Amino acid sequence: MPLFQVYSTIDNIKTLKNGGLKITIETQDLSLFTPEELAEIFKLNDKYVYVAIKETAVVESDLSIPEPPQEFKSDKSPSQRLRAVLYVYWEQNKPSQDFETFYKSQMEKFINTVKEKLN
Repeated sequence: MPLFQVYSTIDNIKTLKNGGLKITIETQDLSLFTPEELAEIFKLNDKYVYVAIKETAVVESDLSIPEPPQEFKSDKSPSQRLRAVLYVYWEQNKPSQDFETFYKSQMEKFINTVKEKLN
């Protein structure tokens, strides 16, 4: 896909728990887009993309576009990912114990399951 630029305004900026930002961008009236441009934008929904933000039009000399990564690499370690998944599970099921107690008991169960499989 070629570089796509659209005159926009930044409507809202929020910080996220993971250290990132959520930036809400409002574009011009849809009637100013060609059907092809709209189709290309909608194809990008829920995909990782590179974003360049500048107060004036972006020109090629402004950009240093890296090669896209082969696959998304998480900044979290496997143990951090497991803890995060257990937290979501804990929130959805609302057990009577606090998260730390729940986390330790679930980890102990997992450790015992693996131990049982040892020779």
